[in-house]
Amino acid sequence: MIGVVPYCDPFLAIWPAGFRTYNALVPSLFNMPSLLMGRTGRRIKPLVGLAAYTSSRAAGCMYCSAHTCAFALKRGASIDAVAGNHSESEAAAAAMGEALGNVPASLTRAHLDEMARHVENDMEVQWVAYAGVMMGFLNKFMDVMGVELEAESVNMVRTIIEPTGWTVGKHVAEGEYPDEVVEATVDSLGTYVRILRHAPGAVKLEWRWTRKIPDDNAGAREFLEREVGFSFAVVDHIGPGRVLKAVAAVLRDNLSAEQSVIGLDAKCLAAIIFAMTVRNDRLEADALRLAKVLAPNCGADVIDGVLAYASSLTLDDRAADPPPASLDGKMRAAVVLARAASPSPSLVQDEVVEEVARDLSAEEVVEMVTWLSVLQMLHRFDIFHFVRGDMTTDASSSGR
Repeated sequence: MIGVVPYCDPFLAIWPAGFRTYNALVPSLFNMPSLLMGRTGRRIKPLVGLAAYTSSRAAGCMYCSAHTCAFALKRGASIDAVAGNHSESEAAAAAMGEALGNVPASLTRAHLDEMARHVENDMEVQWVAYAGVMMGFLNKFMDVMGVELEAESVNMVRTIIEPTGWTVGKHVAEGEYPDEVVEATVDSLGTYVRILRHAPGAVKLEWRWTRKIPDDNAGAREFLEREVGFSFAVVDHIGPGRVLKAVAAVLRDNLSAEQSVIGLDAKCLAAIIFAMTVRNDRLEADALRLAKVLAPNCGADVIDGVLAYASSLTLDDRAADPPPASLDGKMRAAVVLARAASPSPSLVQDEVVEEVARDLSAEEVVEMVTWLSVLQMLHRFDIFHFVRGDMTTDASSSGR
């Protein structure tokens, strides 16, 4: 979709469920291959690309900013639009993506109404928004892991977005990038042929991962309650069916005790920390219920300690309270990673890496960062559906 094989792939493959998560979500939320070939998709794909780009810039992920710049250009967005000189429709898509990527989120009904003025129906508004939602997962993973940027990606976009303040930053590869310009060619027959060559295998994998999951909200909720004992409130509103099934499959895998190497206790505490960091009361209510259901060994003292730890976060993460004293080495490392990784951009510094690496394996680190990335995607889903009027304002009614 962007003309290169992303360097993030082998990182995600360290925890196999993380790689499945990535491959289930990306084509579903970007509505591939319909985005490229369907009538609706081909009409809105430049707007989808712009929303993905601006949400990445708002989240401070320079890796995804480079990739989504290339994605937008390949989908037909102009260089001027990526650089910030927008038409009215481009401005609407860019503003919606940015509002979803901000922390705290700044999306309002006015963003949706303005986007609706420039597309044919509400489903098109939703697909543009879902591009920003999808980038929630990718922004978090790439930023926290500091994945190196491919030389082709840098040379495809640097002359366009460096003047807007973009830098390679932490994502720089060893050595210097060659001083050359790679053109981001717009979708052509060759693009469609390449996509179609891989489509049958991708469809087969997606079917295998999601075939037992209903494609209606009530059915998906019941599936998750049966499989893992819990369903997030926003699952009741996600659609269409393909997207819902992909999200449910991802939640099933990420909350599977059998597939987890770090343990569900650590992931439940991380969910609380993340929800508090992004200031989402509905997600926080879900996270607290999740801990009661899947981490009963984490008593009230531990939960209270984690709440205090999360609320003490500072901009430089240096004047904060220590993790709860009752946590052992692995659990302590997990919550340290969660707190440093939850802001956008993340606060993962060398000392955090050193502390976490003492007690967590590479597989445990990738699992935790994958889970936090899923949570950031759920957060953006929640914001969109709440602003659209689908969800209650009563945080106490969140969770299952």
